[in-house]
Amino acid sequence: MFKLRCVLFLLAVTLVETNLMSCPCHAKDESVGCAGEVKGLRVQIDAEVKLEEDIGQPFGSVFEAVDGNGRVIVGACLSDSYTMFGPAAERNRLHCFVIDNKSTPCAEVLPKPFPEIPASRLVVLAGRLFAVPRMRLSPQAVELEGAEWKVSSAAVELACENFGGAQEVDGQELLFSKQGVVYGDRVVFKPEKGFEAKYFYYYSEGVLIAFRYGDTDSGVKSLVRAYKWRPTQDAVVLEDAFASAELGIDYPLTFGTVGGRIVFSLNSEPEVWALDGTFRRIFRGDARESWQAYCAMPFYDKLIIGQYPSGSLYETDGVSVVPFQTPLPMLTDWPREAQSIAVYRGELYAGLWPWGWVYRLRGSKWELAFRVVPQVPIRDEIAPYSKACERAGLINNHWGQRVNSLVVHDNSLFASSMNKGGDPRGSAFVDSVSAYGSVTRYTLPGSLGTKLTPGVPYALRIVVSERLAILTVDGAVVDVCRGDFSSVAELKGVSWGAGIGGKFRGVIQRQQGWLTVEGGDPKPLPSHK
Repeated sequence: MFKLRCVLFLLAVTLVETNLMSCPCHAKDESVGCAGEVKGLRVQIDAEVKLEEDIGQPFGSVFEAVDGNGRVIVGACLSDSYTMFGPAAERNRLHCFVIDNKSTPCAEVLPKPFPEIPASRLVVLAGRLFAVPRMRLSPQAVELEGAEWKVSSAAVELACENFGGAQEVDGQELLFSKQGVVYGDRVVFKPEKGFEAKYFYYYSEGVLIAFRYGDTDSGVKSLVRAYKWRPTQDAVVLEDAFASAELGIDYPLTFGTVGGRIVFSLNSEPEVWALDGTFRRIFRGDARESWQAYCAMPFYDKLIIGQYPSGSLYETDGVSVVPFQTPLPMLTDWPREAQSIAVYRGELYAGLWPWGWVYRLRGSKWELAFRVVPQVPIRDEIAPYSKACERAGLINNHWGQRVNSLVVHDNSLFASSMNKGGDPRGSAFVDSVSAYGSVTRYTLPGSLGTKLTPGVPYALRIVVSERLAILTVDGAVVDVCRGDFSSVAELKGVSWGAGIGGKFRGVIQRQQGWLTVEGGDPKPLPSHK
């Protein structure tokens, strides 16, 4: 019966081949459906899952399958991440992966979303990828359709409303705008009059954070408030915060969630704060030196954050902050900024300023995956064109290359680029100015995905042969990819409810993994926590 089911899955692949991308990672496999493929079948993993109620939280990992050395080969997780520009991941997107260490990645530079602007950032909402040209409010946005950027009704709405980020919560968009916080067609938080443009927002764990930036001229202090709110509730009342704290004249750079605690960093002060019933400071660096955190993302049981000026990663459990276990390589002695991070195909990626590096963590070693503006050779200076910037009266890192977005969409990793702040001054002496604001699509074999709706039960199945990976949901094939997946023959066990995305937030039932080698009988893979 097991082998019969496998044959049916492989034959079903022919029905979805026409939807595969032209990239070799998704290219048509002429051998799909051949009976000879069945004897090479390696692994099948089944699980019935249901995400818990969506209150903005990270949903975590469903499972990870490992070899005898503990190396993860197959897995499924729902990732969450945040940059200084707002939420950066599609939280309810299930990312399934099979590690292929033999195939070559595909790196493609897409047409520039905004040809006249040296900046773009990316937003993923409801399975659609948008580009917005500037850091915050923008009069325009475009949507990726195939390999082209086009204006759509959704892009126009996003451009008009989006002021500091947008995310999907319980099937509707939660927008952080000048009006305040808008959920669907309802305003659920209204800022004080006169401070509309001075608010930063974050939503997770059923808590809405409203951070009001202070004003130096008037002496009004920065104030962070926390409100309990769920999508089924009406608007919160400004005075009904259950926690608040004054924080001088400062504003937040990034937010994240770990262990039920909300964490954020400050711009001017070298501090990281956490909300655990009350706001409290969990880290303070040397006040004489700069220390800024630009991005954050759950990673196993920690929250990792990208820092300036070391360009390193740190990790926190919501109680303390320490350096990340695997330091990023130091290619120069000049300051660096880890501005974006993402999990793609079961591996960690980090985007670094000022030379547009995107690094990939393979096991315990970082390696350079690509650069977003490779046309500019790396020199021994603080940033590209720094001397020309100084002569022009600009700050010397004005044309540093920021990787301001790393997002996963359509089974690829997308990276966007920009200079210091989207400011085109000095472009006359930048011979590669047309590359700033570009978007790179980076694809590896072994990435599959589907959207899950919180509260709805799903029967998931991943079937991996030596050359093919198939994802089915409730018996229907939803995604397929090919590659060299021979390493699945080394699988020794499956860990359920935890992994690279953190602890799973939901219910897992009837979970089981099976391994078949060289046409032998299927053997169960041991399960462990």
